[in-house]
Amino acid sequence: MSLALAMVVTIVALIAGASYYYHKWTTNIPKKWTSVSNVKQLFLYPLKSGRRREVQSMYCTNVGPMILENNVPLRDRYFIVYGEDSKEFKTARTYPKLILIHTSIDDNGDAVFTAPEQEPLVIKFPNPEDEPVIITVQRKAPAETLDCGDEAAAWLSRYILDEPLGIRLGHYSSTFKRNLNLQYPKYFSNYENMRLESAGIYTDLTSYHLINEASVDAWMVKIWMHSLKKTGTGSK
Repeated sequence: MSLALAMVVTIVALIAGASYYYHKWTTNIPKKWTSVSNVKQLFLYPLKSGRRREVQSMYCTNVGPMILENNVPLRDRYFIVYGEDSKEFKTARTYPKLILIHTSIDDNGDAVFTAPEQEPLVIKFPNPEDEPVIITVQRKAPAETLDCGDEAAAWLSRYILDEPLGIRLGHYSSTFKRNLNLQYPKYFSNYENMRLESAGIYTDLTSYHLINEASVDAWMVKIWMHSLKKTGTGSK
């Protein structure tokens, strides 16, 4: 073997070895973890786009965070609002007033929804054996939900739309399993450790979200600067 050929073979082998170990190092889940910070706050959003619930502890389940309130499970994104005719899910991007709706469980085990200047809505959880409604969620993907009834629909429509009807309330159907590969196929090629089980109930993507406090602070500064420019009080 000539010297030049030997050098080429050696270089190719080194590149292949480096590529292998780099791939292994960047994609393998570490077996040993080092603490780099502390969790400061825990939040649960029982109604998608609704008001957050700050909690001191939570159960980490396969479909996302969960708490027990009056011995009744209350999960993250347990409820969802959707159009009565369109069957499309609705969020605070469309209806900002959704973020003011608070969700809890009362002593009788019923779901309670409250909003400013509204009488509380108290409803029974839908029967798990009920026929689910097929709605569309992110990227027009189909999803199942259990309708919470006409009383809940009327309460939401009056508060959000100022109309007698128009939107309805859905509850998680435990028989439905999301297929993230249909909604986000490119994510599976970019994140090799991502699995179908990563999906939450009605979350945009995964069942858990970890946010750096510095990122929140940076966004608060941007919001403040935007408000100054909007009101004309900022420097020019």
